[in-house]
Amino acid sequence: MEHYFFPYKRSSISCHRYGRGPVMVICFHGYGELGDHFRILDQEDLSPYSLYCIDLPHHGRTVWKDGNAFLRDDLLQVRQLVTSHHQREFAASGHDGRYALMGYSLGGRVAMRLFQSDPSRVHRLVLLAPDGLSSSFWYWFCTSTILGNKIFHYSMHRSLWFLKFLRQLKKTKLINKNKLKFITDYVEHPNSRRLVYHRWRTLRKLVPSASSVKSRLREHHVPTRVLFGKFDRIIKPSTGKSFARAVRSNGAYTELNCGHQLLLPKNAEAIIKALGD
Repeated sequence: MEHYFFPYKRSSISCHRYGRGPVMVICFHGYGELGDHFRILDQEDLSPYSLYCIDLPHHGRTVWKDGNAFLRDDLLQVRQLVTSHHQREFAASGHDGRYALMGYSLGGRVAMRLFQSDPSRVHRLVLLAPDGLSSSFWYWFCTSTILGNKIFHYSMHRSLWFLKFLRQLKKTKLINKNKLKFITDYVEHPNSRRLVYHRWRTLRKLVPSASSVKSRLREHHVPTRVLFGKFDRIIKPSTGKSFARAVRSNGAYTELNCGHQLLLPKNAEAIIKALGD
């Protein structure tokens, strides 16, 4: 494993690298995680690949000092820092700058937004239980409207009422116990709530159009692999199945014997296979 810091404007982007192969894969982690969660893939089967696993703003060792929004242009520029680094290393072999994209959960949403912005350089897309396959009214309301942002800000600074509200939703079966645990794990402590607010606000613009992504995947004939856990109660596996089906002959859907967390040692073989099958 290697670790880099890429300077960007006033910020510093942390990136973990696994593998030394010529095939470049840019990876994005899930919410509250960091790039080194992809370390479970660091094994012999990874030899053809170089995985560049970026810590998103307000995650891991990335230091974000460029405002309260990480925009599409920022994402493209960070992508360019990574691809330029890889191209310099493999200049002798004439690397063409094309790469694969892989994203888990929140990172799947980011990967799709990057693909939507510049599909021509992506030769494969691997989505692991991705967020962003369907739109969320509440995410849009809380992060993109004045009223919603005020309520969100208040909730993260005075969480007692919010936790009571979530428990009431569970009692009325409007939210399942898995989602309740997933949310409460991130809002029980003041520092965690502060991070939730900044992460949601900063990444709010990186929302793909699923229909546009599917259209461009078909247009550019990009092999697309969608993996979900059979027991995922955070994001419905059926959304991944229908997405892969919409990509037609280039899409494939795989269901693994786990829940929402796919980055587990027992799943490493299936994930690496998705990079090159």
